[in-house]
Amino acid sequence: MLHMYKQTLLAFSTFLIASCTSGPSLEVTEVIWDGFSPSRAYVFTFVDLSDTPVPGVTFRCSGPEGSIAMYVASDLNQSASASDESGILKISHNGFQIHGTYKQRGSKTWAHQMPDLPNCEFYYRNHLVLSGNLRFFNSNQKVVVKQVAT
Repeated sequence: MLHMYKQTLLAFSTFLIASCTSGPSLEVTEVIWDGFSPSRAYVFTFVDLSDTPVPGVTFRCSGPEGSIAMYVASDLNQSASASDESGILKISHNGFQIHGTYKQRGSKTWAHQMPDLPNCEFYYRNHLVLSGNLRFFNSNQKVVVKQVAT
């Protein structure tokens, strides 16, 4: 009986060890990726509270020195100067190389690092009317300028 108990215990131990070592890996991998982002245009239509076009809205975009955001901001800043008589301001950038990292264990991923994009500010008569990161702007966006000084 003792011999049969030892054989069962040995078989169970072998199964347990094999199960623990042949299962999914617990190793975390850092994945480094790179690619290319296409060129993109953003169209802003500036209107006042009565839906009348607001010409003359200017903008400025910026990003940290030496970053992808800085190069995208430079393209955007060179693409236009102010909204036209119809209140339309179209800004655009060329495509750019992007890269990032994330962590992975099996099919699970986390800690995604996205490329920086510039912050942009829009002004009407030296008053800030819109500000934010390019990532959050729509490609075609209507903006109400609430206080139009005359």
